[in-house]
Amino acid sequence: MFNLEFGRHRINRRPGPPRRAWGVVLGLSVLLLSGCRLTPQVPLQAGVKEAPANVVFGRQHAPSPTPTQQFIAFANPNPLFPAPLAIAPPTVLPPPVPDPCPQAGPFVFPEIAASETPTKRPAEATYPYRFTMAVTAAAGTKDQKVTNTRGPGTKTISKTTAPGPLGDYEYLMETHFATYSTVFKYHVYPTAVGAGTLGGPTIAPGIYLVEVNDLAGNKFSPTTPGVEIMSLPAQPGQPVSGSGTDGSTATTMEVNPAQPPPPTNALPSPAPSAPPPPTAVKGSQVIDKANVDACGTVLQGWKVHDEGAIVDARNGPNASTFFNLDFIVGTEYGGFPLSMHLTELYTGSDGRQTIYDATDSINVTPLAPQAG
Repeated sequence: MFNLEFGRHRINRRPGPPRRAWGVVLGLSVLLLSGCRLTPQVPLQAGVKEAPANVVFGRQHAPSPTPTQQFIAFANPNPLFPAPLAIAPPTVLPPPVPDPCPQAGPFVFPEIAASETPTKRPAEATYPYRFTMAVTAAAGTKDQKVTNTRGPGTKTISKTTAPGPLGDYEYLMETHFATYSTVFKYHVYPTAVGAGTLGGPTIAPGIYLVEVNDLAGNKFSPTTPGVEIMSLPAQPGQPVSGSGTDGSTATTMEVNPAQPPPPTNALPSPAPSAPPPPTAVKGSQVIDKANVDACGTVLQGWKVHDEGAIVDARNGPNASTFFNLDFIVGTEYGGFPLSMHLTELYTGSDGRQTIYDATDSINVTPLAPQAG
């Protein structure tokens, strides 16, 4: 032990290890304090560098496929190339309008057969008809003009009378088409009427026209029984004649007139085509059973052909109007015309002829005739 003294202090120093041992201890202490190790040393240098890293969360799945380029039909793959011509969309047509009056098929037949004699008066009703009309003015001249008209119209049956003791009855049919209106009145005699029964001549069974009125002041009313336009019972046979005179107007209607129709006026050269005048008069003739297409429903009646003239004495030399009349009578519906085709030829005050041609046909099935 030894003592060291600095100034007034004294340090006692004890005996310790040799000087060399203290040198080793001091050297190790320095190495430790300097951070050195006994292994080889690497210089310490610090830096920052980006590195890829995958960070995922949740449940994992297979990677999505690489999207492919979408193919568009008729598109240009090269956007610099001119675009193709645009194709207009197809025109969309509206649905076809149903035919208001379809035709009956070839295998459609009448449900009710036409009877030989009507025995019941027709039901009072208004029926739709379809009409066509052609009026030829100045027929057969260079000034000839044809006016055509067609469309819907009506016929109304009214003022029917109950059958009398002889079974006869009467009805009125009023026609309206465009600007034309006409009234026909018919009297039906199912059986013959003796001369003494009505205080007049014997009346053959048939359908008689007893009035024609155009509702414009012109009226034809022959004396009883009227003008026979169809014989009964309906059977194909020889023509029958009939006539009647309206005493108030001195107008006579003859279904079998004595005189033939006059010739047409002399035609200029070259002559325009003109419908021929009515043929020589044959009277009233039942042809046979015939069908009428009522817009898809087939009706049956009797076809009758009449040829005659109406002579109006007030018209002087141009008094006669000649006509051809073809009509189909529905005897099973009371005996009124289901279809009619009328051709008239008359001469006006200027000496020129006019031809009137009209056709009409019913569109529906008539109502059943009245029982009483």
